[in-house]
Amino acid sequence: MIEVFTALLTPTVAILGVYIAVQQYRLANEKHRIEIYDRRMKIYVTVIELIRNAKRSLTIDEDTYYKFEEGIAEAEFLFGKEVVALLEDMSDVGFDILLARTDEGFQETPTKLNEANLRHADLIDIFLKFEPRVRDIFAPYLRLPIARIKKTKTYVQRIANTIPDETGEEDNIQF
Repeated sequence: MIEVFTALLTPTVAILGVYIAVQQYRLANEKHRIEIYDRRMKIYVTVIELIRNAKRSLTIDEDTYYKFEEGIAEAEFLFGKEVVALLEDMSDVGFDILLARTDEGFQETPTKLNEANLRHADLIDIFLKFEPRVRDIFAPYLRLPIARIKKTKTYVQRIANTIPDETGEEDNIQF
């Protein structure tokens, strides 16, 4: 009888080891997906902040523009071509706004409308029209399937509950 249990122990441990390895693989994949999501969300927030700032102040200053440029630097590695193209268009218009602010005759608080201020206003209008496109184009990249998150949470809970605590008893952890 002891020989049978001894013979079954090795395959049982091997199967348990494979099960744990598969769960770790799944968790690592989910962790990677969440890290990518976080990096994408950071870029999205940078873009939305620039648009909101432009709405609020009706201009784009150098500091805000360069913060935007720095924030979107890794976008081409995290998004598809359509997002990268949109960000390049936004960057071009944003830079044109910066240039328009240096035009002769441009006034931060205009006393009368002139050509430089009208050009600046047109560029701001063009820039603000990017907002709905930003939401639409970024949306597919910023969705985390809830079912997969719940499934991963269940795996983590099962694994955590099989680990004995200091007293030797299995934990019953609730997430």
